[in-house]
Amino acid sequence: MKKLLIITLTITLLISCDNDPSPYIIKPSCNKSYIGAFIKCDSLKITHADGLVIDEENKLCYWLEDSSQENIVIGVNGQQPTCQKYPTNYFCQFPYIGSTDILMSNGDNPNDPYYLDIQAQYDKYIEEVGDTTYNKAGGRGVIVSCVSIKNISITANKEFDKNYPANTDLSSFFLILFDDIYATIKNNYIHVPESYTFCYLNHVPSIDNPESWRCLSKTNLEDYLFTEAFWLLFLNRKPEKTDTYTFHIKITFADGTVLENDAPPIVIKGKN
Repeated sequence: MKKLLIITLTITLLISCDNDPSPYIIKPSCNKSYIGAFIKCDSLKITHADGLVIDEENKLCYWLEDSSQENIVIGVNGQQPTCQKYPTNYFCQFPYIGSTDILMSNGDNPNDPYYLDIQAQYDKYIEEVGDTTYNKAGGRGVIVSCVSIKNISITANKEFDKNYPANTDLSSFFLILFDDIYATIKNNYIHVPESYTFCYLNHVPSIDNPESWRCLSKTNLEDYLFTEAFWLLFLNRKPEKTDTYTFHIKITFADGTVLENDAPPIVIKGKN
């Protein structure tokens, strides 16, 4: 019985956000908002998401145990500002999550206008999104792009087939998967039913961190504001022959910013 009581109390402390007057209990911090930060991307980090598969019929995205030359997925991560003392395109909350009276300013004046400006811009975006009633312990602390995407161009360094020589646009051969944070928030922080479910280990979707992924090919991406600064590109067409290809990703944002980078070379199984 004693062991059961200890377990029960531990679970209660982990999931509760109530203000407990007891000075002897460490209270978990509550996050007012689901979004941890907003960024204006200044570079792209591009990788391969080996083993990731999309099931369009059942609206699922999940991991296979083994990667395959037939399941080619490119991960595009919008990077935070390059390391500098005062980045001007990263907006987060000050004080940090969990603190109530200390403005984290790396030893500077807590009323430094720089930090206050970052907080003010973060609050402005949070109000615009409507992300003000999460009020839960934990959370994703997701980083969101505060500028929508206008266009994604994808080219290869080699001929894909006779109709698509090297350096021609192949974006129509890819499905774009992205987490529609705005939709999740508007749905009271619950997965939107008509969106894709992203399953992690053992094909089990995340419960504590709701996500609403959308998978679209040709679409007006500008219609989707405040998506996670991470996009997955699923190749849904084989090249003519098996070879090693290097894809070049170029993203044009709605504010005119253009970012581009190469994906690592990858062997793709062709039709022949």
